[in-house]
Amino acid sequence: MNIHLGDSLTKFVIGAGAAILVIAAALAAFSNAKNVITPTVTYALTGLIVVGIPLVLLLEKKGLLDITYSSGSAFRFSDLKSIAVISALLIVIWIPRFVGRAPQFNAGVTTQRGVLEVPELKTYEVLYPQPFSSVPNLSFSRKINNKYMEVLFEVVEQRKDGFKIRRSSLGSGYAIEWIAVGPTK
Repeated sequence: MNIHLGDSLTKFVIGAGAAILVIAAALAAFSNAKNVITPTVTYALTGLIVVGIPLVLLLEKKGLLDITYSSGSAFRFSDLKSIAVISALLIVIWIPRFVGRAPQFNAGVTTQRGVLEVPELKTYEVLYPQPFSSVPNLSFSRKINNKYMEVLFEVVEQRKDGFKIRRSSLGSGYAIEWIAVGPTK
């Protein structure tokens, strides 16, 4: 098999490969694309290069593959120009994985939740399964199992290890879902 780097098909394949690299690098600039697309592209292209080089070397050695430039000179993976091109490709592929990592939001932040049954007009105390290191952001949902619970209540006390809530009127509901978000110890 002879591949001439001056042929239009070869130029198209190389150009398409370069376009894929440029598009992948551009997509890596956007955090969602970086987190979803870039790892796949990075690993796939690196795998192709790592598997392709020994395959091409073997085919060249057996005389089954002859890659030449348009000037007629032979292309060899072992010369300095080829090593520089392959190294540059690997660097371009891997740069987005190491540059501009997205900040880790919510690092050390935990969400704890539970359902509190409140059948009577009284004050109830809830202790978090794992205490927070500071008073968490506490919110409530009156919708449990896709059913709206009509419960009127007020938060009496809020601490790092739990909270107290008072049911203030009778209604048809008897449960409240609580959600606490904050840093844990």
